[in-house]
Amino acid sequence: MLSAGMPDSARAVAERARLGSDVDPTRNIAFWEAVVRSFLGDMDEAITQWNVHVAANPDVTAEDHGYWYMEALRTDPRFSAP
Repeated sequence: MLSAGMPDSARAVAERARLGSDVDPTRNIAFWEAVVRSFLGDMDEAITQWNVHVAANPDVTAEDHGYWYMEALRTDPRFSAP
């Protein structure tokens, strides 16, 4: 949806995909929402979702995610500080 020029639709899908910790205890959906939000330029929400993921996975660090799709998050100074 993002590449189709439909950022509002991408945001809506990301929000509807959120699951509680009872369904997604490792909060992987929050990780992927952080990626989507960073693509959209919604850095405040991207960082919020990253922090949700890290809270459920305390052993995860910013350095664990060296993938290209994490680049926008890595450039934000708040990224490494959950």
